[in-house]
Amino acid sequence: MTTMMMIKTVNDHHHNHHQQQRRRYRKYTDRRTHPSSGENDWFLRRRRRGRRTVGGIDDSAEQRQEQFFAPMDSPEAILRVSKNTNFEGLKAAKRIAKELKKNSAEEIDRAFDEIVLKSVQFYERLYEEDPTNVEKTFAYANVLHTLEKFAEAIVLYERALQLSENAHVDSANNLAMILQTTERYRDLDKAEAYYLLALEADPLAVDVMFNWAQMKITERKDLESARVLINRIVSIEPKLKKHPLVRELSIIDDGDDDDNDNEPFVTPI
Repeated sequence: MTTMMMIKTVNDHHHNHHQQQRRRYRKYTDRRTHPSSGENDWFLRRRRRGRRTVGGIDDSAEQRQEQFFAPMDSPEAILRVSKNTNFEGLKAAKRIAKELKKNSAEEIDRAFDEIVLKSVQFYERLYEEDPTNVEKTFAYANVLHTLEKFAEAIVLYERALQLSENAHVDSANNLAMILQTTERYRDLDKAEAYYLLALEADPLAVDVMFNWAQMKITERKDLESARVLINRIVSIEPKLKKHPLVRELSIIDDGDDDDNDNEPFVTPI
């Protein structure tokens, strides 16, 4: 059984790009957007935003079946997870396994590390076999990002952008998030440039707009620009007007129900 599904993001996120962007954002708004959820950073990285499969590769039926017959001393059996468990689920399983104390802490840590290592090696191998493939480059960058190996992730995200004919939206978005949220690589001007690049490639990328709006509020203290972005999101997904975070920001005009969808969107930069 391959471990390609172990560290995945919502993305993340995929071959019909606009559809997947919206699907990813719906998951985000349902479960992960609000700061109180505790999972905001996980979505944003993948963020938030990786793919369910890489380059159309998927597990065979035989490989999928193996997850139900893992040996009792296997890492998956020790942590009581399947090989489709995402990274957040894996971390939760590690914590629970230590609380149950059916295995030693050393065995549990070793099982966790082995599963993660297999996943990293899998994506690294895919990338090395085809380093000019945009999606495989992004997928490997996304795994490294999830593991907070930011320097390596930045290099690969930038490579994915260089390889793509049009700007790779998820790579640009994730680069912006690293530059926005990590102290060592913090560069707000560059982060905004990547958000702008992502929106030029996909004007309907509401997750990008939302991340940018968060920056405008928390980092720039620019509520007017944030309002422009939030109003654009609501014009694309009207039901989000009632989303808790939109209400919390209090920057949407309640009486502005007659938005002109044909009005051109001007990015707030």
